[in-house]
Amino acid sequence: MQERKQWGSLNHKAIVWTGIPDYPDLAAISSANLTALNKMALDVFKPNYITPMKKENIIISEEDKHRI
Repeated sequence: MQERKQWGSLNHKAIVWTGIPDYPDLAAISSANLTALNKMALDVFKPNYITPMKKENIIISEEDKHRI
């Protein structure tokens, strides 16, 4: 992530990072990994970090075979 931020600075680009939502069906280890990834991104990219949606706000339709 630091490399992405440095690239943006060197190329006069604003890098905005969107947090990855914690989907309701994720395994506990995957959920923990997402939490860690989002925390790292917040530390690196703030104030250009966009908070992810809360899992309560994510609705997965029955037709979605990938469940994402």
